[in-house]
Amino acid sequence: MKVSTVAQMRAMDRAAVEHYGIPETLLMENAGLAAFEALSRNVCISGRSFVVLAGMGNNGGDGFVVARKIHSAGGFVKVIILGEMSRYRGAARVNLDIIRKMPIRLSEASNARSVQRDLSGCDAIVDAVFGTGLAREVGGMHRQVIEAVNASGKYVLSLDIPSGVAGDTGRIMGCAVRADLTVTFGLPKLGLVQYPGRELCGELRVADISLPHPLLVSDSLRAELVDADLAEVLLPERFPAMHKGDAGRALVVAGSVGMTGAAALCARAATRAGAGLVTLACPASLNDILEVKCTEAMTVPMPETPQRSLAVSAQREVLERASRSDAVALGPGLSQNPGTAEFVRSTVKAIPVPLVLDADGLNCLGGDLGYSLTDRPGRS
Repeated sequence: MKVSTVAQMRAMDRAAVEHYGIPETLLMENAGLAAFEALSRNVCISGRSFVVLAGMGNNGGDGFVVARKIHSAGGFVKVIILGEMSRYRGAARVNLDIIRKMPIRLSEASNARSVQRDLSGCDAIVDAVFGTGLAREVGGMHRQVIEAVNASGKYVLSLDIPSGVAGDTGRIMGCAVRADLTVTFGLPKLGLVQYPGRELCGELRVADISLPHPLLVSDSLRAELVDADLAEVLLPERFPAMHKGDAGRALVVAGSVGMTGAAALCARAATRAGAGLVTLACPASLNDILEVKCTEAMTVPMPETPQRSLAVSAQREVLERASRSDAVALGPGLSQNPGTAEFVRSTVKAIPVPLVLDADGLNCLGGDLGYSLTDRPGRS
């Protein structure tokens, strides 16, 4: 699934309206309906009391739609606007005008204490305060309200992103809502999949709001979240008559005294990721330990330094084995022993297949990174 920046999502919304002719009110209706349906799967609506906290923008408009859906489903709802009603424009204004004609309690917040009293008497809270457009640190009454939400102990639904989380980075802008459920619209935003923002989302659901498919899969969206659908496309198909060699051969060059765990974890990960044959090249004195740690991967003892890390003389056999592999992972737990660092610097330039450098593999290159990786025979 693609992941968007805040600017990219705004451009998609704009294209949906201006190029495809989809009314902004329809996008907002779809967003609010999707959020309400997610809420209703987690919280009983009929006969329960809800507070919708609405900010001054389209996120607040989404909240108005949710409030209307709660009312229609038999819930009791109060909408508290953190600002002035007169400032709403566009689709948000349309939906405000609708709920003003309905028996939905509606008020402008005068102070955080009055909001706190309303929160104490409700069963669940809908956070529609900031959305992804927040560009400044949260302060004043807004901060106090968010702190009251987090202290309330109530179930919290955040619309698009927990208020106070930066949409592009996941950074907490002074303070942020801690949600039980976040329903984001169209695509996940970068701030929802990066920490600490991800930690505040609770359960994350992505809602279809009828954005045209070409917008959602555009090549301009460079970030992508690995999910089951993407993994199915990326992983090669397995055929019944295959043998393990047909599934790929990986060489892991890793380990030193005290860091056999890093080598074992890397070898296990290569196996778990689908490599048919995994070979772990490790310092000779650690081979017996790693044979116990690695059930599926094969181990190969290599020449070592007096400090029990890989020696320069291991290069010849490592390169010979690399030439018979489809990919090499080099670095986990190698140490930064001077002899090992020399082995790394001389070896990475000659590995003829795709190479993944990790941990001490990078540390051993140090400032020599560009020189060592330029014009390698294989990809890095």
